[in-house]
Amino acid sequence: MKELFKNLDYATIKGVGEDEVLVTFNGEDYEIKLTDTTRTPIFEAVEQGIFIVPFNSVTKELLIEVNTEVMEEYFPEVFMKELDGAADFDPEEFEKENENK
Repeated sequence: MKELFKNLDYATIKGVGEDEVLVTFNGEDYEIKLTDTTRTPIFEAVEQGIFIVPFNSVTKELLIEVNTEVMEEYFPEVFMKELDGAADFDPEEFEKENENK
């Protein structure tokens, strides 16, 4: 498996402060400093009721920072023109199509 995912695990968010997040992994708590790139995704996740986050079990860091180069290396299909729009989903259109079923 690619290096990015070598130590991928999932931690549970126990609490969020302005500058840190408290997560638990394998029964141990870790306080992780939030950075400019991790702060917004963590706040948004908690607001949406998502309390499970990708976690590097060796470095004890959150695995949230993914840039275009990483996406292109690990998930090249994301950039395939043939797949543009393949996953477009309109909830209203779905409801209309399935009203009378």
